[in-house]
Amino acid sequence: MSTHSLNASLLKRRADENDRASRDGVLPAVVKERVIMAHGWLGLPRELAKLGKALEAAGFEIDYVWHHTLFGQYEASIDAALRKIEADEDRPVHLIGLSYGGLIMRGAAAASSADIRSMLLIGVPNAGSPLADLLCHVFPTPAVRRLRSVAPPLPEPPLGIRVGCIAGDRGGLLGLLLKTPNDSLVTIMSAFKVRHDYEAIVHCNHYMLPNRPETLGHAVAFLLGKTSAASESRRLG
Repeated sequence: MSTHSLNASLLKRRADENDRASRDGVLPAVVKERVIMAHGWLGLPRELAKLGKALEAAGFEIDYVWHHTLFGQYEASIDAALRKIEADEDRPVHLIGLSYGGLIMRGAAAASSADIRSMLLIGVPNAGSPLADLLCHVFPTPAVRRLRSVAPPLPEPPLGIRVGCIAGDRGGLLGLLLKTPNDSLVTIMSAFKVRHDYEAIVHCNHYMLPNRPETLGHAVAFLLGKTSAASESRRLG
């Protein structure tokens, strides 16, 4: 069964359960789980808008972290994420980070006491990017230094937080500089270089990754608690 079909089945089952509860006179309190998303370097929240709509349709409440990446400090971006995460500690929350935004979410998860259920990392250079190493020679901003392959390693995600990783594999001409399979900016090896429970590879480059239907399907499946075929094979192998 495809990811899209699986998600449609899960959403229909959730709707059927609510219908049965209504017929039985039991009206459960609808408490939407929150999803907070952080954009990548030089990006804006709108690059995650399509993903946000897909998750809203799946029953989640969406919010976005606005953080300055051109000259802003990495720690300031973490603080911006923490303000969103801890604004409502009575409800579970899921974190999603795109590229540099994933490093922000990793830092925020390590510092937060909120009920973080999961963290999805999309095209995130968990082990840095050699392209950032090159860029740092001419543009050594805080974000670019954090993106380097020689940047200090981040702590592993706290135990109890389910972690998913999605990587692209269409490197194009720029990706030839990275030598190993990549999405033109981030290698698959770097994207998966973190403890994780769910993994998927989408056939596209870095810039298309957040809007691909496959990415949207994997994101919904992951937040609904499903496992990926790749993760299951790795577990059994």
